[in-house]
Amino acid sequence: MRRGGNLELVNVTKYYGKTLAVKNISFRVNSGEFFTILGPSGCGKTTILKIIAGILKPDSGKILLDGEDITNIPPYERRFGYVFQNYALFPHMTVFENVAFGLKIRKLSKEEIRERVQEALRMVKLEGYENRYPRELSGGEQQRVALARSIALRPPILLLDEPLSNLDAKLREEMRAELKTLQRKLGVTTIYVTHDQLEALSMSDRVCVMSKGKIEQIDRPMEVYRKPKNFFVANFIGEINSFEGKVAEIADSYVKVKIGDEFVFCSRTTNKLMSSERVIVFVRPEDIMVSASPISSDNIFEGKIVNSFYMGDRIQYWIRVRNRLIKAYSRKIFHGNQVYVGWNKESSYILKVE
Repeated sequence: MRRGGNLELVNVTKYYGKTLAVKNISFRVNSGEFFTILGPSGCGKTTILKIIAGILKPDSGKILLDGEDITNIPPYERRFGYVFQNYALFPHMTVFENVAFGLKIRKLSKEEIRERVQEALRMVKLEGYENRYPRELSGGEQQRVALARSIALRPPILLLDEPLSNLDAKLREEMRAELKTLQRKLGVTTIYVTHDQLEALSMSDRVCVMSKGKIEQIDRPMEVYRKPKNFFVANFIGEINSFEGKVAEIADSYVKVKIGDEFVFCSRTTNKLMSSERVIVFVRPEDIMVSASPISSDNIFEGKIVNSFYMGDRIQYWIRVRNRLIKAYSRKIFHGNQVYVGWNKESSYILKVE
């Protein structure tokens, strides 16, 4: 199978009637990369995928494959693999016939079709399923048939539109691992659309976060999670505690922020800040320490547990610190409701108030 191609979108804009779907979208996906477009419903992510596939034509902008403009090339000539959310299997066809369908359209020989189908089914671990029908398969097996159908085409680009959303939680986790392993093995450039943050963070080389038809941030998963560029990304990716305040002091190793009548020490930010500037301090729940006795940290406060939720591997606590509620995770069970909470300055980050 050929290695994946380089794909580039340049200033792509699309309207549905008078409604703007996506505006001036530009990004590059490198050969063999697993690139995920992440965002809430209606943000434009599926529109982008369909434009890449050729199902939709942009109102302006262009799509390049290995430097060649393919904007006006129809879908069947692009020869991309496309795995739909509902798998789109033909119910009257066997597994073999479903996987072979695209190869027959391309008028390959019977021998080559047979070899490619067997190869694809072997890759997704469905050998021996050739004569079964979709109704005889589980959801995970149907998903793998749809994937095999795309793999058999040996596409330069593989497009996946929320392919795991119809699976239960345990199977979805298993399929994430299988899909990532298979993508690495094939080396195919993959563009994955999802609203599931965990899928995006765990599977991707890079994540493109979208909102209201525009790109908010493109970065590696850890950078998107730990260094969001704006409030939308910080609030959309994972869980956060946020506190608005004003810059009180800027030093080499920290920024001191006044929140109400208290001070919080934070790590330095890449944004240029000025004294008295309004900012928002963010702290992830998993970075907050909870203790029944005073703890050593840059920021420490007394609080009162107002609610707790057992989650198996951890407990989620809601803790009132003066007039604010703070969410924190801990493996410890606290029998009283008086606790101390704290976090080190490196665990927090700051954004300017937009």
